[in-house]
Amino acid sequence: MAARPPFERPTAVPGWRASRWGYDPALECYWAELARDADGRVLRLGPERLLTTVPALARAVGHVTGVGDDVAYLALTA
Repeated sequence: MAARPPFERPTAVPGWRASRWGYDPALECYWAELARDADGRVLRLGPERLLTTVPALARAVGHVTGVGDDVAYLALTA
């Protein structure tokens, strides 16, 4: 089976600007980098958590941002 290629995409999580997410083929997991509108604070959910599915990443994003899993999932996949 061929390895999944890396990618990076923007995401529009409400209240978080210039946010992006992607896939790291070396660690076989997803990551997100989120910058909060209010103060510019940047949160990184990444390889150290080994988020191996998009729903797992959406759950993590929803938790740290407070927007909920469903909103986070739609923001990642829109």
